[in-house]
Amino acid sequence: MEDSAPQEPGQSEIWVHHLQERPDSDTLWSTLHDRYQKRILVYAHYRLGPELRRTCDAEDVVNEAWFRIVSHWDQFEYRGPDSLFHWLCLQVRRAILDRRRQWERRCAGQQGEANEPALPADVLDVTEQGMGPRTEVMQMELRDRLTEALETVPVLYRQVLVAVLLEGRAPADVAEEHGKKADTVRKQLARGMEHWRSALGGDPMQYL
Repeated sequence: MEDSAPQEPGQSEIWVHHLQERPDSDTLWSTLHDRYQKRILVYAHYRLGPELRRTCDAEDVVNEAWFRIVSHWDQFEYRGPDSLFHWLCLQVRRAILDRRRQWERRCAGQQGEANEPALPADVLDVTEQGMGPRTEVMQMELRDRLTEALETVPVLYRQVLVAVLLEGRAPADVAEEHGKKADTVRKQLARGMEHWRSALGGDPMQYL
């Protein structure tokens, strides 16, 4: 019989520690999947960019990222509460990079043709259980709205929004990486949220 997911509240480190003991637990993987899915889908949709969004689906990218994590779980090194999510973001970026390279090769091979090149179908076919067509379309439309609103935010603020709110990085770490003061990054984050909220017409965080 499948084991039960741990009931303790708190950071994802709880489930990570359990997975290190029981990496074959479908229930534990499902718990982490549900915890991260909304935010990582918006992140993947944004990182795809306008060109790849026409031929790639964010869910396919995220499914591949999860597949890579499960397949290489023995390589994971725990480095804090958010380290698994950061690893997931890295796998999303790598999956998108692979698609961009495929897309560029297809474009190079089809120069002069009128039809827009399409990427090969993804080998992963993972669908969320219990989600009807109407719900799926609504979620896709919401991702479009979130991403379109985010892309209207000035680049300076948008970079901070993506790093802190989507990638889950600490403002102090972002500040150190870019040679800024942590207080400056926090102010940029606040201003970026004002722009994003205004463009969306609501609070983006309720959808992440």
